[in-house]
Amino acid sequence: MSERRRAIRHAVNWKGRVLLADRSLFHVTIKDISKGGAAILFPHALAKNAPINIEMSVPYKNKLCPLRAKSVVCHTTILASGDALLGLLFKEMKSEDAHTLGNVLQSMTDEEV
Repeated sequence: MSERRRAIRHAVNWKGRVLLADRSLFHVTIKDISKGGAAILFPHALAKNAPINIEMSVPYKNKLCPLRAKSVVCHTTILASGDALLGLLFKEMKSEDAHTLGNVLQSMTDEEV
């Protein structure tokens, strides 16, 4: 299977919160991130294209910055633990949050070189 992502994916272990359409709130762990989306650990599978609002606590300039994105589920992988790894596609993000995320990802790329 070919890689469909265009942006570089970075492994992370960030905390976040997810709000679903039914207004239920979940605390999650973000496992990887790119400019276009993220993979999160979630307690159960969700349908493809399910809308998700995510808030991430992102380390930036020696503090944790909350970044928010309206997202949809692209894929779900059920793990041996029974949890799900959800692939999210970011659909909408405030320009300042997108700018901060871009800076964080660039600094991560610079560190890898």
